[in-house]
Amino acid sequence: MAITLCSSSSHSPTLPTIPLPSSLASKSSLKPTSTGHQPLPTSRTFSKLTSSNLASDDNLTLNVTAAEAMALASVTSQVARDAMVTAFELENELQREWRSGLGVRRKKRRRRRKEEARVEAVRERILQTSEHEPTSNQWAEAAGMSSSSLDWILCNGRESRERINRCYRRLVVSVAASYQGKGLSLQDLIQEGSMGLLRGAKMFDPERGYKLSTYVYWWIRQAVAKAIADKSRTIRLPGSICELVPRIVEANNSLTKRFRRLPSHDEIAEAVDMNVATVRLVCQRTRPLISLDEAVTNRGGMRLQEIIQGPDDTTPELIVKRQQMKQELDKVVNLLSDREARILRLHYGLDGETPRSYEEIGKLLKLSRERVRQINRTAMSKLQQSSLVDNLKVYMF
Repeated sequence: MAITLCSSSSHSPTLPTIPLPSSLASKSSLKPTSTGHQPLPTSRTFSKLTSSNLASDDNLTLNVTAAEAMALASVTSQVARDAMVTAFELENELQREWRSGLGVRRKKRRRRRKEEARVEAVRERILQTSEHEPTSNQWAEAAGMSSSSLDWILCNGRESRERINRCYRRLVVSVAASYQGKGLSLQDLIQEGSMGLLRGAKMFDPERGYKLSTYVYWWIRQAVAKAIADKSRTIRLPGSICELVPRIVEANNSLTKRFRRLPSHDEIAEAVDMNVATVRLVCQRTRPLISLDEAVTNRGGMRLQEIIQGPDDTTPELIVKRQQMKQELDKVVNLLSDREARILRLHYGLDGETPRSYEEIGKLLKLSRERVRQINRTAMSKLQQSSLVDNLKVYMF
């Protein structure tokens, strides 16, 4: 752009021409003057031009920013998809490795369990034949393995049982605590529950999908309930009677509160829907025991045994009669051989012992059952021919 300056007074100074952009020139409201030159833009015109340029720049910036944001979002979503696919593949790989490792561990546990069962079966077979605990060498030889392998199996099984007992001790204590006050101490209940835990762990099958705690819970309860039924009383009651005792006791307590008196056996039987004879039998068998050495009075001068009459077979006459019968019996048995006399004494319990069967006598004397029966028959035929048997019948009848 050339600027011409004129110092002559006859000419007015002319200002340079500023070209405008075509877009602005078409919209401009400036019109040329009579001299042919465009007039100078005013401040208002400059402000319009400036605001128009700024608006166009803002629109361009916004368009560029939106495009970049869309491209960045597309890249981010692609990276996220790739990361998800990678994580999914990694998780599948870890699951496959875990399942393969779990299968290997299960196979090892199953193999170890079979070995322990086989070794225990060998031990029981040795006990049945020899009736004494086998040594390590005998046990290993019967199982067909070395002593070190047998020791490793036994040690591994013992460690496994100790670990199971240690891990599930709280479960055993919680079950045993609910059975307190029924005849056994808490320590005895915990011990019986631990034995039930080990039996349940031995029978546990993990392939069925249940937890060990869910399975052994019922074994623990069964062991504790059975121990209470067998060991809580001085005289053991049958299992069927023990199951009826809680129902009868509960009915007795409820009826006592309702009637404000002790209910009869008929009322208890009607409440529990049971036979009257059964209720009476259970009530008689569950009475507390009384010792014969218990003092009758608080001073302790006389015991209960001293004032209770004994049975009829303890009378002096019967005692003398038994002694004479025993003497005559010894004379009769002396007519037989030693083996015949022993078989007779064992079979009929002549020495005051429990009578034994032919099979038990055969195991004791290492004879067959039929042979023992033949010897006993021969001995009885010999005694029937003797005249001393008539004297023995006098004392017997």
